[in-house]
Amino acid sequence: MSHVDNDSWQKHQSNAVKAFLKTAVVIDNQPWVKSSNRNVHLPISTDTGFGDENTFVLENPDVEISEHNEHDLNIRAISDVFAEKGIACAFVLPDDDAGEERDSKVNKVLQAAKISDLIVIDWYLERQSSSLTLEILEKIAKADDSDNGRLRLLCVYTGEPLGEEIFDEIKQYLKRGGVTVNDVSDIDYCAENASTIVILRNKTDTQAATLPDELIRLFTRFSNGLIPAFALASVGAIRDNTHHMLTRFGNWLDSSYIANKLITNPSSDVSEMLRDLFVTECDNALGLEKISDKYLSNDIIKHWVEANSDCIGDCQVNANYSINRDTILMLLDAGNITDKGFDLPNNSFFKLAENKRNLISESLAGGVDNSKKSEYEFGRLVAFKREAFGRSKLTGSADWTPTLTSGTLLRYCLPEKNKEPMDVEVAEAGATIIDGERNSILTVDKSKEIKYEYLICFTPACDTLRLKDKTPFVFLKAFEDAKKYSLVVNDDSRCEIHLRLEQKKPVIRTFDFMPDPETQKIRAIQDDGDIFSFTDSNGIKFTWLGELRYSRTSSEMAALVSNWMRIGISDSEFIRLAGAGKF
Repeated sequence: MSHVDNDSWQKHQSNAVKAFLKTAVVIDNQPWVKSSNRNVHLPISTDTGFGDENTFVLENPDVEISEHNEHDLNIRAISDVFAEKGIACAFVLPDDDAGEERDSKVNKVLQAAKISDLIVIDWYLERQSSSLTLEILEKIAKADDSDNGRLRLLCVYTGEPLGEEIFDEIKQYLKRGGVTVNDVSDIDYCAENASTIVILRNKTDTQAATLPDELIRLFTRFSNGLIPAFALASVGAIRDNTHHMLTRFGNWLDSSYIANKLITNPSSDVSEMLRDLFVTECDNALGLEKISDKYLSNDIIKHWVEANSDCIGDCQVNANYSINRDTILMLLDAGNITDKGFDLPNNSFFKLAENKRNLISESLAGGVDNSKKSEYEFGRLVAFKREAFGRSKLTGSADWTPTLTSGTLLRYCLPEKNKEPMDVEVAEAGATIIDGERNSILTVDKSKEIKYEYLICFTPACDTLRLKDKTPFVFLKAFEDAKKYSLVVNDDSRCEIHLRLEQKKPVIRTFDFMPDPETQKIRAIQDDGDIFSFTDSNGIKFTWLGELRYSRTSSEMAALVSNWMRIGISDSEFIRLAGAGKF
């Protein structure tokens, strides 16, 4: 890997981080400001009316003048550098002598931390005591863990000599809050996981004026990837365009929204439409900033390949050629793939059959296992709007629970009577049997006893709202198949379940559910262990596994209907083949 290529990739990562980072908060109980002729320790702050957790004013700038010591924080130095980088820096300055309640101090910090990308916190927020800092770190970790991960860089900034004892205690309290981090081998007093970086720095060794640059540089570890850099830059673009987006949604639309909601059936469609319109504005922001061109183009992919060339494998296609770093760079210049392979710029052809194309993924990922792990994650991201046991955030300001709608994926345990062996002749014929008691179709599989069954709700979304009585819901059965599958989902043990959706011989099931009287929808309940479930009117319990994206659900429904709408021979076979260009 050349030095130039490595520099290009690092610059790409840095640009994504700069586009993303907007906010920082500094928490310290010994702030001071260096002026031209004196050092001023800041006294107690007063409420300005804009939220005292983020702002302060000097009551008397001429009081308490003294030389600073190793525990003081030069807030002018640190705020100036953050401002130069385009990062808004807030300060929370607990006062040891103000008589402020401990809970109030903690709450101020947590409120400021909610909206901050970077957090700098003093080790001693109380005189010679780290207990308040450790309590705050634990509660920040708990909040981040409840969000299923929150991108965060934490810096514990201290006048104390650095040591493993302090850093181990920091990591211990983060772990108590649900965030486990592992030491970074090449950076002193630094640990990380996929969403959190924590570092310990000394105020004398790392001056306040140099700390922001180090934090920003460390934050690039979150952008060390093609997709992470794209995601960071995308969020940054939306943040930059937020205020313009708000001008599109003014109070002049209130009356028309209410009117349309009243005269539309179902009225909830108007609410969904407005949400989609706002999402479209976010998409416009990404388009205006050309995020895809800047962060997902072939040129950027080449930088990624060069930067990761040591990890790219060599996968043999046949005796003549293989998929490796050079091949991938060549194929990037080739352009779009055809049915048989790639047309290369030198007028030659690179043949790559469909059953060999997985080798590209295996080469890029550095092995079969890594390839499958990455492809399954990508497949779930594409297919699912939200997952029960994936990376989706399932908690919010309100007590959110899933509702049964089009695209909902459920799992349930078959009743014991359906596990009994069926008639051999019927099973060998591959026929379907009508289960009269539940008026559903049961496909026989005599090869093994079925424990679970997986179902996708195909009831149209508009028929899942404003329900008053027991309502039937229609489901398509998804078959477990580790060799031929079109959907991968995690179950509650975080194991990957491979599902095949059968269009030619579909199995349709119907179950009745009673709606929630208040929302008039079928709502799940949360069981122990953060598992959501539905129960039908017969007491059958269904575990919620996720909700497919609307486009994916519509595609599967269209394929099913298309198969059902097939008609027999209605034309000359000769003319049909001629129309397909066969002659």
